[in-house]
Amino acid sequence: TMVFLKQSLNIAAYEGARTALAQNVSSVDVVNAAEQVLTERNVNGGTVTISPSNLGAIAPGQYLTVSASAPATGNSVIPIRFYRGRTLTGSATMMKEFQTSSP
Repeated sequence: TMVFLKQSLNIAAYEGARTALAQNVSSVDVVNAAEQVLTERNVNGGTVTISPSNLGAIAPGQYLTVSASAPATGNSVIPIRFYRGRTLTGSATMMKEFQTSSP
């Protein structure tokens, strides 16, 4: 259902954002963490974005946002006319607590 899809996107974004808070992680690590959740929850066509994309440029005390999006059409068990052609997005915003390196 669309509720499951929306929850999956929010969980993926949250896990990506948590990963971004660790020391010595790159944007690739963040995307991989979020995509792993999407894969485990069978979300098709999901994409993950990080803002700002350069984690090394985020100073402690600044916020970062991870978003996960997926088309509703390819992720519905039953055809739901209202969601046809729409993309759902989940996001998580967290504050960076210490500096990381970005390879």
